[in-house]
Amino acid sequence: MAIYTVTYDLLNPGKNYDRITGRVAQYDSHKAQYSQWLVNTAGSASELRADLSNYIDANDKLAVFVITPKMWASANMPLMAEWLAARGH
Repeated sequence: MAIYTVTYDLLNPGKNYDRITGRVAQYDSHKAQYSQWLVNTAGSASELRADLSNYIDANDKLAVFVITPKMWASANMPLMAEWLAARGH
């Protein structure tokens, strides 16, 4: 299993956040910020990107980055820190 940070910008008028957030929430995930989630999955970054790309429009932006254990830092985000710590990160 790996933990990825997923970020996105929805650019079309009338942005439909429910599609992408609903899909991300189906994973073992934590919403870190408005358009940033942490996702714990056995898949690769490209597999996660391919899956989530089905839930955004063609001109929207989506990025997936791996989170390396003990190689991250945050401020004022205790729930995120707890979520990561519970998964060995």
